[in-house]
Amino acid sequence: MLTAVSAHVEPSPAPSPRPDRASPSYLAALSSALRWDPEREETYLQLPSFPELRLVPFREGIEDELVELFNHPVIGQRLYRLPYPFPRSFAEEMLSSSLSAHRPLLAHLRALLPSSPDPTQPILPVSGESILGFPFKSLYDTSKGKIVGDMHLGITSNAFDEYPVTPEEMAKLPASQQVHDFGYVLDPAYHGRGVMTEVVAVMIDSWAKPWMGIGKVGAYIESDNLGSIAVMRKNGLALTGVTMTDWPQEKGGGQRETGRYERVLVAQV
Repeated sequence: MLTAVSAHVEPSPAPSPRPDRASPSYLAALSSALRWDPEREETYLQLPSFPELRLVPFREGIEDELVELFNHPVIGQRLYRLPYPFPRSFAEEMLSSSLSAHRPLLAHLRALLPSSPDPTQPILPVSGESILGFPFKSLYDTSKGKIVGDMHLGITSNAFDEYPVTPEEMAKLPASQQVHDFGYVLDPAYHGRGVMTEVVAVMIDSWAKPWMGIGKVGAYIESDNLGSIAVMRKNGLALTGVTMTDWPQEKGGGQRETGRYERVLVAQV
């Protein structure tokens, strides 16, 4: 069974300035994206090339924004596990469960920070501390005051039987032996600009590696979803397996070829 298939179908990218992804300054920005917002009193992940875009924790009262986002046909038809149409009741349950799961993670992080963090400086990892979870679910556009994407990074559910343990059993393993999977959606109005490539890079370099310390990241992607495949490959995830997946009837039915992509973050001894 699949956990989530990334929904990111990009048209041909529109001409726009692109960062030099190999430059030391850009790589440093990717690994120092965790910041403090003194007005909202919350931590967030800043996208280096898009000053208006940041990854923020779920907030109360965003149910209608989630419904609008997940009901876009480009998004709804791609997601394997989530219902389509996406009802408000599901958004309410999703928000409630995520808030409950993320509060202790954010509280742990806050306890490691100074009483008044400097908003102009990155928040660096604390030696010996690990936060096993990803609480920055929403891609938020500060210029429009709205959610334009939803991100997930959680323990894999199967990975084509490569990992013969349940998610509950994997959660008990040391972080360096755990495999966590990406899932994401992005408002199609933001496609073609390299946004998701940078989002995933920030998730890896500013959170998964320094704060979670997990062994691998992965993703399931339909073989015709060339946009998401490009995002994974640009972030160092390689194809490790292919399977045929029975697709939900409400999303077209039939079988679809799905690839498994992974990247090792912590080498196993």
